[in-house]
Amino acid sequence: MSDEFAIAIQQMADANTLASTSPPTASSALRYSPELMVDIILNNPDYSPKQLGEIFGRPQSWVAQVLASQSFQTALNPEYAMTLEERFRGLTIRSLTVLQEKLEAGKALPDMTVVKIAELGIKALGVGQKVEKPISPEDIPQNSSEKVAERIMAAMQKRKEAEASNTVDVEVKEIPNGE
Repeated sequence: MSDEFAIAIQQMADANTLASTSPPTASSALRYSPELMVDIILNNPDYSPKQLGEIFGRPQSWVAQVLASQSFQTALNPEYAMTLEERFRGLTIRSLTVLQEKLEAGKALPDMTVVKIAELGIKALGVGQKVEKPISPEDIPQNSSEKVAERIMAAMQKRKEAEASNTVDVEVKEIPNGE
């Protein structure tokens, strides 16, 4: 048994014999380990985060960070501390092992089971997945007001060009009113 753990156990025993619910003082602060924190919490469920912090000579905010840490969660319950991806990976490996054993033993499997397994395997391997082409600036839809402005400018340009090509040189002459 480690010295830190022995100290913690002795402090808890002393607290129980003295009928005291207060944790050890900061002068006797323990060195943190996830396993020690789990043991203290399990043996003293009534300790507040402030009291837990005092045991380790740390502030209450530190306790909140520790309780959320992966190392503490793993020490508390390794099964639940695994990430979702790790859990699915483990489940997949186990499922494939069972399937392989059944196939090697010559056990018959329903056709739909085989089809479903093949489908899941294909998806897991990424076979047959559509490859998305990279997005180019031309593919990004423009703001509709920008499109309208561009169309107006293009129409105005066409109109100027049409007017320039239909221009007729005319000489102006003044005609008197019959005088």
